[in-house]
Amino acid sequence: MKIRLLMLAAIILIGIGLVVAYLYLRNRDGGATRVQPFETVIPAGDRPDSAFSDEERLAPPVAAFKGPKGEYGFINRFGFVVIKPQYKLAHDFLDDCAVVYSESKCSIIDFNGKERFPTSPGVRQLWQGLEKMVWYRTDNDEHWGLMDKTGRVVLKPTYDRVRQFSDGNAAVNIGAKFKFPGRWMGGKWGFIDSKGVVVIPIENESVGSFSEGLALIENRGKRFVDKEGKTVFELPVSSFRTGDFSEGLAPANVSELGGEKDDVTHFIDRQGKTEFRVDGIADSFREGLAANNLFCSGEVSRRSAGFIDRQGKFAIAPQFVEVRSFNEGLAEVRVKQANADFKDALWGYVDKKGIIRIRPQFHVVHPFHGGIALVQIGGKYTSPYDARPYWADGEWWLIDQSGRKLKRSWIGRE
Repeated sequence: MKIRLLMLAAIILIGIGLVVAYLYLRNRDGGATRVQPFETVIPAGDRPDSAFSDEERLAPPVAAFKGPKGEYGFINRFGFVVIKPQYKLAHDFLDDCAVVYSESKCSIIDFNGKERFPTSPGVRQLWQGLEKMVWYRTDNDEHWGLMDKTGRVVLKPTYDRVRQFSDGNAAVNIGAKFKFPGRWMGGKWGFIDSKGVVVIPIENESVGSFSEGLALIENRGKRFVDKEGKTVFELPVSSFRTGDFSEGLAPANVSELGGEKDDVTHFIDRQGKTEFRVDGIADSFREGLAANNLFCSGEVSRRSAGFIDRQGKFAIAPQFVEVRSFNEGLAEVRVKQANADFKDALWGYVDKKGIIRIRPQFHVVHPFHGGIALVQIGGKYTSPYDARPYWADGEWWLIDQSGRKLKRSWIGRE
C-alpha cells in the first residue's frame, strides 16, 4: 500500500513539474505568449436567423452595401437591411449620418434615411469626418469648402487639399497639383479651426494631424507645435516618419541607411525627450501596446512583427509577418509571407495575450469599431499603373469579435 502511495505521489510531482516547465517555456521571451499560427480559440460561423431579436433586426444602419441592381443601401451591425438600395453611391455611417449620392445630387441622411438638410444647388461631393464638420466641392470649382452638419456653410471653396478634423483642427493645402501616377504633390500646408480660421499659417512643406494637443510640422526641419502654432520642441532625431502622439508618446522612425542594423524607433515624450528606443518600425501606442515591425535590413524572408509595452519590451513576441494597432482589444495580424498573386497573404485578429482569436482568412481587414469589423475575402489582387494596388471584387462581410460573419454579405464593394 505504501509503495502505491509513493508511486502516485511521484506521478503527481512529475505532472506538476511538466506544467511548470511548459509555462516557463511559453513565457520565457519577455513574458510574450507564443502560439501556433492559425489557432482559433472561438470557432467562426454564420449566425442563424432564429438567434436575432427584433431589436437587433431594427438596429441603426452602419455600412453601405451594393444591391443586386447596382444601387446602394445600408445594413445594420447585425447584417440586416434597414435602408433599402436606392442610391447611386453611398458611404458608411459616421456618428449618426452618412453621405449618399443620387442621379441629381448628393446629400447627408440620418438613421431613418431622411436628409439632414437640403444641399445647396451645385454641390457635387461631400466628405464627412468624426468632428461634426463636412468638406464639400461644387460643380464649377475643384477647391474644397467647409460646412457643419446642419448644412451651414463655414467656408467657401478655398483649398486644393484637405484632411479631416482631428483634435479640433484640420490640415489644409494651397498649391498642390495632381500628378502621375495618381498622386497629389507640392503646395503648402497649414491648419484651420472649425470656424474656418487659419490657426497655423499655410507655409509648411508637410504637416501631421493634431493629437493630444500637438502636431508635427516640417519646414526646414521637424518640430511639434501646439494649437497656437508655438514650437513645443524640435524633433531630437532625424526620422523618416514620425507618428502622432498617443498615450503620451510619439514614435519617430529612424533609418540606419542600409547599415547592418535594423531600423529603429525612438519613443518621444511631450518634452521631446527619448523615453526609450526599440529596433524596428513601431507605430503609436494603442490600448497600452504598440505594433512593431522588424524588417531585418530589407530581407523579406526574415521579417517579423509583434507588440511592445511601455518599457519597450515585447509583450507579444514577433511571431507574425505584419501587424497593425489594437482597437477594442483586437489587432489585425498576418502570419504568412505573400506569394506571387498575394492569395495566401491572409489576415486575422489577435488579442492582447497574443492568441489568434479570428484565424487568418481575409484579404482585407479593418479595425473593430462598436464590436464589428469590415473584412474582404476572395477576388483578385490588382496593380493599376496610376494608383495603389488593391483587391478587386470578392465578398465583403461584417464580422463580430468572435469571427462570426453577420447575416448579410455583398459582392464587389466599391
